[in-house]
Amino acid sequence: MFSQDLREWVRGVEELGQLRRIPGIPWDLEIGGLMELILEKEKFPPALLFEKIPDKRDDMSILCTQLDSVERLALTMGVRPEIGVRDFIQLWRRRLKQLQPVEPEFVKDAPILENIVEKDINLDAFPIPRWHELDGGRYIG
Repeated sequence: MFSQDLREWVRGVEELGQLRRIPGIPWDLEIGGLMELILEKEKFPPALLFEKIPDKRDDMSILCTQLDSVERLALTMGVRPEIGVRDFIQLWRRRLKQLQPVEPEFVKDAPILENIVEKDINLDAFPIPRWHELDGGRYIG
């Protein structure tokens, strides 16, 4: 039930019917504008996966509004997505009391190591959005 990586999590959210894949939206203001419209109109927006961003690497996407529903929070926390809001809050409170740090595990091979750029780094290749017209530049996070 607990997602081992982001790809598995995205598949789980898609199975819940709470993922929208949006191809071809430019990074400069359009993604930000579309996000604002969706957030204004929908109380619980779906997870939004912007793909095939023009003039950017095809293997990179932007994921937004990941945790805007109890079902997606539950999936992230390894809980059955059908859990109700109150039950999720109570479960989370109990888990917080028992929370223990996890020691890092160092590995030589993992999906996160599939895309390593060490030379000729070009930040313009990444789909980093400029969210709002008056922003000083592009912004991750």
